[in-house]
Amino acid sequence: MKNLLVLFVFSIIFWSCNSVNNNENSSAYFDFELEIDTVQVDPRKEILMAGAYIDNPTVSVDKTKFYNWDRKNYALEVIDIENYKLKDKIYFEKDGPKGLQSDYLFSTKSLPNNQFGFEDNSSFKIHDVQGNLFKKVGFEEEWIRNGLQESESFELVNVNDEGNALAGIHFGFDQYKAIMFILDIEEQKKKSIPLPKFQRLENYKIVLHRNETYLTSVNPKIFIDFLGDSMLISNNHFNDTYIYKSDQLTHKSFEHRLIPEGKEKIYKKKSESREEVVQTVFDMNEEVSFTRFLFDEKENKFYRFSNQAINAEGIDEPTWKVSVMVYDQELDLIGEKEIMTFDNYAEPLFVKDSKVHFHLNMEDELGFIRIGLKN
Repeated sequence: MKNLLVLFVFSIIFWSCNSVNNNENSSAYFDFELEIDTVQVDPRKEILMAGAYIDNPTVSVDKTKFYNWDRKNYALEVIDIENYKLKDKIYFEKDGPKGLQSDYLFSTKSLPNNQFGFEDNSSFKIHDVQGNLFKKVGFEEEWIRNGLQESESFELVNVNDEGNALAGIHFGFDQYKAIMFILDIEEQKKKSIPLPKFQRLENYKIVLHRNETYLTSVNPKIFIDFLGDSMLISNNHFNDTYIYKSDQLTHKSFEHRLIPEGKEKIYKKKSESREEVVQTVFDMNEEVSFTRFLFDEKENKFYRFSNQAINAEGIDEPTWKVSVMVYDQELDLIGEKEIMTFDNYAEPLFVKDSKVHFHLNMEDELGFIRIGLKN
């Protein structure tokens, strides 16, 4: 169920920043330097919606193609990220025997054999580029709903590279349970894994209700990443993480010098006022937030970014203080560094050639900000 208020979806906001074209940014905090540059994608005389708006992005397993869902034209934009140019636009039908049968898609996933996974409000479906349906998993199926109450549901977070395992979390209208689910869609089996250290996230589920009726909520983000034979489970409010491997769950926390462990303030969790909920979210953004971990397969390092909103008096829009943390393949901290203050903030998209790529709107043409370690 994806019922977050649109006002709160910050991951679609575009980057712009002071000194973004500087080739490096150094600091005395740790002995490493960063390279920061930008690259523009050649649209090949096409209108590339990814320039203005990134929607449900995904990247191929071999990191040669980046995909953006063009919801206006019901199409996948295929970006060659070897040469940074538009490769193709794949148009799908919404209705009919080969239609995706979905008004709105919440996520896409690039899969082997030129297939794609599409998530809508109630299912995950695998189609090829001609629209042929190969697999459909309805989130209301009994084997998925088993053990859930009427007001609870499975919410998809990620899909493995083969497309046969879905990872998600418990979703409840007005309560929070720190539980991860893994669905084997071939065997139709569900595994439930409690995440007790994440139960404190319930303090950051902000519910808008009226006359004791649930309307909507702003929820903590859980990130679940498949990494070979293991899974990395993290969240956006605290710096700790779980590693799930061979049916064993290991918890790991970090001691950063520059960045707090996580949010510290107490917030009002329920309100009948939309304005009060909005203000609560603004206040929460002034405390540190974290992105997912991004793995650099070439250098065997993890990147993670944090951000904090800075709201200046008399200025409507905040600026964002952004820092980067670098870890080795065992998730031991190598170093951290404050990068700079950005006018707007967006989530990192993928790692390519040891550089983390972020979306950049270059006068409504697609570009990327690239950040990596300087050799």
